Amino acid sequence: MSNNAVVARNVLWNGAGLAVPLVAGFLLAPFLIHQLGDSRNGLWVLVLLWMDSLNLLDFGISSSVGRAIAFHRARNDAKSASAALSTSFALMASVGALAALATVVAPWLFFQVNDVPADDVADVTWALVLIGLSVALTMPLTVFDGALWALQRFDLSNAVDIPVALLRTALTFFLVWFDCGLASLAAVALVSRVGTDLLKWWCCCRVEPELRLHHSLISYAEARGLFGYSLWTFALSTTRMLGGRICPQVIGARLSIALVTPQSVAAKLVGYSNALMIAGTEVLTPVATHHHADENYVKQRELWLGGGRFCLALAIFFSGFFVLLGHSFMTLWVGPTIAETAFPLLVILVLGEMLPMSQWVSYTTALAMSRHRGLAIICLVEIAVAIFASLWLVEIWGLPGACLGVAIPAALFRGVGQMIYACKLVELPLSAYVLRSAVPALTVAVPPVLLLALMTAWGSPVNWWTFVALTTVYSVAFAVLAAWILVGFDQLRLNGVVLFQGIKLAESTTTVPLASPELAPFMVPAATTSNRTGKHANAD
Repeated sequence: MSNNAVVARNVLWNGAGLAVPLVAGFLLAPFLIHQLGDSRNGLWVLVLLWMDSLNLLDFGISSSVGRAIAFHRARNDAKSASAALSTSFALMASVGALAALATVVAPWLFFQVNDVPADDVADVTWALVLIGLSVALTMPLTVFDGALWALQRFDLSNAVDIPVALLRTALTFFLVWFDCGLASLAAVALVSRVGTDLLKWWCCCRVEPELRLHHSLISYAEARGLFGYSLWTFALSTTRMLGGRICPQVIGARLSIALVTPQSVAAKLVGYSNALMIAGTEVLTPVATHHHADENYVKQRELWLGGGRFCLALAIFFSGFFVLLGHSFMTLWVGPTIAETAFPLLVILVLGEMLPMSQWVSYTTALAMSRHRGLAIICLVEIAVAIFASLWLVEIWGLPGACLGVAIPAALFRGVGQMIYACKLVELPLSAYVLRSAVPALTVAVPPVLLLALMTAWGSPVNWWTFVALTTVYSVAFAVLAAWILVGFDQLRLNGVVLFQGIKLAESTTTVPLASPELAPFMVPAATTSNRTGKHANAD
């Protein structure tokens, strides 16, 4: 398949793979809240946070192996790709043993931090143990998910994830309905996780027989390379995990565990938006890695610019939706009681995440170029500031203060800071990024937001029918403008001069197109393409 067809296929499969857990979470959230109650649901949220914390023990190796395999395959080095897979498997098996040891002390540590009712202690203890075992058993198997990522077989990865997610959701409904306890939910998580990774192992063996797993291929040099890349990937993963855990931990420790529930509802919606961004941008990382391995920096820059327009436009789209329709949606979804508490938190969190959401292409570009150390440092500073800010502001403003403490640093560091850093990586002035990505994105996203504001001014939706109608009008208006402006952006030429927002760029045979060839399924390709691949080629 051509590169464009592969990217289009992967985007569609990732979209489907995201839609299933999104719908499942949409249906499960109110069910769990009402069946478990605020306190037990808050405990389950904290147990899942413990699982995510254990996942950090891989030190970023599970993500670095995908990049290593993609890099070696771009250079037709099958032996090095197999060495990366075998070495990472051995390393992750050792990490799995550490996760098993951490599970031993998990209950004691959990009960030291959180005030758990006496009736739930045994149930929570078993849930923590089972969650820990699921992480320990699947640690070495996660390398095959990275291998499918490197092979750009997102279709197979999602073909495994989707049915498993459906089965897990059905079992969760059944177990919660019959009040089987949190330990039973953890058991479902264990079985589904192990089964998913074993199936991906099988898929990887069928798709790429040359990608072998053997002890003779374990390489010290490859381990050094993996650790050199994964060290900063680990730092990134840690900070991104902590960023989502600061609020519930501060709220549970300083306020009450019951108040974790409304915050988790708001954070879940913001998380869905970020998940959609990741689903659309992670398929570009292997492509960007291939450009980097070929030293085709012009195409890499084009990919970043084109993807940046869509990310910023979608970030504004989601922010407008949650600010204007979030209260109605929460009322219909989880009930008016929780909605009243959760909606202000949703507004704070989504506005804080708007700029960071727009920079997911910058994140994937830095990973592809193995220049993510700067991003990790930015995020580490953000987390340090967010911890102190949330602890300070929760004492002043309570629940909203805890959310403000993480939202403001997110906008400043992962938003503005990451944007500036990415411009330096691709050697493009910030003004050029604003004109080529930000301005078109604003042109697309702002008019639909104003339209939705006018419609909601006449009255907020009071049932699902009116809510769906308003959402449909808003989404269609956005899609039409996106197709008209973003897709046709590179065709705005007159008499050999590009005209856009008063900026004139003289066109010649060496003009770099403003659209990315890898985004051709979504864009009309430019008429002229640069043949220069040097790092210092002028994209301006």
